[in-house]
Amino acid sequence: MTTGTGNRSSRVMETTYGPRIGGWPWTRTDVGSEAGFTLLELLVSLTILAMIVAAVFGTFHVAARSYEKADEIIEATQDQVYGWEQLARQIRSAYPYKGKKSPTSFKGEEDSVEFVSAYSLRWGGRRGLFRVRYEVRESEDETYDLMVYEEQLLDADQLDEDVDEDDYEALFTVKTMPVFHYFKSDAAKESEEEGDWEDSWDEDEKAMPGRVALVLGEEDPDDDVSHSMQMIIRTKSVKK
Repeated sequence: MTTGTGNRSSRVMETTYGPRIGGWPWTRTDVGSEAGFTLLELLVSLTILAMIVAAVFGTFHVAARSYEKADEIIEATQDQVYGWEQLARQIRSAYPYKGKKSPTSFKGEEDSVEFVSAYSLRWGGRRGLFRVRYEVRESEDETYDLMVYEEQLLDADQLDEDVDEDDYEALFTVKTMPVFHYFKSDAAKESEEEGDWEDSWDEDEKAMPGRVALVLGEEDPDDDVSHSMQMIIRTKSVKK
């Protein structure tokens, strides 16, 4: 009788608690806590994962924006360098063309300059004479465009015709306003290097300016060479 009761108790213990491991009963509750996560642990894990993903995505986003910004700066710089180079070539090749109202057909203001040049931007070289006009325009995004107009000069009457605003093309864009200056040599001095910078050039002048400077901002052309470009005109006037 005693043996039978002991066996029954043993069977009940095994059914209720399962086999013994290490001397301790292994309950179903213990199995669940060892094999899974609690809701709090799951929420903490998801939060950490979300923070890591956000940090990685933010890093890639900043890197992508930096690359795009650098690419924009490089492209704008290349356009500006090309534009300044073409402007310099055209001004250096300015020709004192005698028109009906002007001995040289050269006139300039702080925000525009018009002249006749032997160099063509459109055709890329010397292809005859061309009427050229540059004009500074402010854009809606507070940048400044240097616009250029060019046409082949076939008759002096073309110099008196108005230029249509839609016929201009943008040469380059800058954040600081470009300003034109014109160097007038002192006639009393022997050297052409002596003289003063003028803010404008009248078309009634008998000769063209010795130099034309394009300055970014209100700096003096001779003070800050990093923000200006001086262009020497080879032929100032035509001797009769």
